[in-house]
Amino acid sequence: MAKKVLIGRKSKTYINTGAVTVGTTAVQISTSERALEGGVQIKADAANANPVWVGSRTNITAGTSDALDGYPLAAGEVIFLPAHSEAAVWMVSDAADMVVNYFSH
Repeated sequence: MAKKVLIGRKSKTYINTGAVTVGTTAVQISTSERALEGGVQIKADAANANPVWVGSRTNITAGTSDALDGYPLAAGEVIFLPAHSEAAVWMVSDAADMVVNYFSH
């Protein structure tokens, strides 16, 4: 009689991509609390005239407060954040209509 042998288990990987318009009010990549296996990769759009600041605070600032400023991304720059969810990533700019593209897993 044959025995069943469990060799491995399948897991579903959540992958999401998108674009977010960032202005002078802090916004999240998304409001999704779904757990991520890796994190979020963010790229500032090449057409952005101003930087976008990225961080984990809801009160993130754009170059105006050393204690609250996020990490600045100039046009075309990329950063990977080992975030536990998309909702944990906040962004702001010192100008309206800046765009970031993201990939999460």
